[in-house]
Amino acid sequence: MSAPEAILAYVNTRDHRPMRRVNRWLAPRWIRLWMLAATRGGDGWIWCALAVTVWLRGGENELRAISASTLAAGAGIAVFIALKRATGRRRPCHYERHCWAKLLPPDQFSFSSGHTITAFAIITPLCCYHPQWSVPLGVLGL
Repeated sequence: MSAPEAILAYVNTRDHRPMRRVNRWLAPRWIRLWMLAATRGGDGWIWCALAVTVWLRGGENELRAISASTLAAGAGIAVFIALKRATGRRRPCHYERHCWAKLLPPDQFSFSSGHTITAFAIITPLCCYHPQWSVPLGVLGL
């Protein structure tokens, strides 16, 4: 077994038990709604709205910031697709059905998180151009 395979096997054996406990927990409605909103918020519409908002401010820096974020997002997408294919880590719903989540996963692999990589690829250049936006953009990245 190669070192990366051994690391992935180690992680898998350690996280299946808590994953099963979380999947069996019937969360209160407000948590389910919040998790659904957080998941859908990472689908891209919020980033498009953010780009339009930044663009409407006008100015040379705004166009540079949008361009940098767009390039970073493209690179992030390429990275997470490559990582997902390389690791082949199955999603928790392949091991045990989730008791309340009804969303279908966008693909079959769970690692790495496309939402997280894309979010931070987009907000990092924006924070470099506009450090005063770091806190609200950081909240969007979560």
